[in-house]
Amino acid sequence: MNTKKQCNELVVAIDGMTCKSCEVLIEQKLQTIRGIDHISVQSDKGIARICYQEKMPAIQDVRSVLGGTDYSAIRFLDKREQKTYRKPQSAVARPKISRIIG
Repeated sequence: MNTKKQCNELVVAIDGMTCKSCEVLIEQKLQTIRGIDHISVQSDKGIARICYQEKMPAIQDVRSVLGGTDYSAIRFLDKREQKTYRKPQSAVARPKISRIIG
């Protein structure tokens, strides 16, 4: 008998990611939001896939936990946008100065 719960998934566009370290930091930050079960961050695509059980996290919560970092939550993407979304060019081209010095 399979007792594993089905999760609901949402995808959020995140600006400012450039590498695998960014993915790890964002996963750690997002994991602090109540109700989130699993997160998969893809810096090359500029997105985070969030799996939750009951209550969908609000975009304000996502923005709040990323506050004080070099990252910002742009918006949740609907199914159509997930297929066509492209990482903002600004995120691709600009290195983070805090990453270089700090």
